[in-house]
Amino acid sequence: MRKIEARKVFFGMLALAMATLACSTLVSPVKAQTARIYLDPAEVYINEGTPAGYRFNVTAWVENFTAIEIGGAQIHLEYERDILNATRWFVPETDPNFFMPLPQSALPTPPTMERINLTSNYAYIELAVFKGGLPPVAPWGHGGIILIVEFETEIDVVTEYVTPLFINHEYTYLLNETAIEIPGVDKYDGSVYLLPEYGPIIALGFLMISTATLVALSKKKLLKKL
Repeated sequence: MRKIEARKVFFGMLALAMATLACSTLVSPVKAQTARIYLDPAEVYINEGTPAGYRFNVTAWVENFTAIEIGGAQIHLEYERDILNATRWFVPETDPNFFMPLPQSALPTPPTMERINLTSNYAYIELAVFKGGLPPVAPWGHGGIILIVEFETEIDVVTEYVTPLFINHEYTYLLNETAIEIPGVDKYDGSVYLLPEYGPIIALGFLMISTATLVALSKKKLLKKL
């Protein structure tokens, strides 16, 4: 009898602990989003038949929701190195949408970069742009373009495939004016789509529709004659 009562007490305490944990999870405060870092275009489309060596640019942007002062930004970008190669990068300091008022500094010095191999087929690059000057002073950064990365395809596009561009990583971040990481920054990955060529299919479709239309018109003419 005592064993049964002891079990009841134990399971009662366990249920109470689980309920308390669930309640604390439900009422826990939601982390405020201060900014987001994203790639533009988020989706790159390359048609079948495109040979290796095709180059395209991807731009990293920051959208500032709370008017925080940004002292710098770092982008950690991972990609499939047997599909793509990051060749150069740029800091568009003359662009009116550039996120950092001049002077600015960048590491490594553009356009060169160092590719670090992660696995047999993945690599990453880390690029940083921050406020220049000794010491750096206001005005600080805001929303806008952080940097531009140039990629080159490593293979001929002969089949459909999707390869990711990962930036949602702990080493992608924003710093405030005192070089402290800004919390609540969301990071959105991108993708590169290697697509089959739909031109011939579309042309064939139009041909079939045209043929069907001509056949229908011919039948109408024959019926009228009858």
